Amino acid sequence: MLEATQPAGSQARYALDEVVAARVRDRAAELVAAHPLCPEVHLTVR
Repeated sequence: MLEATQPAGSQARYALDEVVAARVRDRAAELVAAHPLCPEVHLTVR
């Protein structure tokens, strides 16, 4: 993922390709769904 970032004026800011961001977001949602830490807590991904 870091290879897909571009500097955006400072070290604290970066631009991330939207395709990469969506792929990471989807993968993270899959991992959380498969291995919930607190099954009684329902999370949503924006």
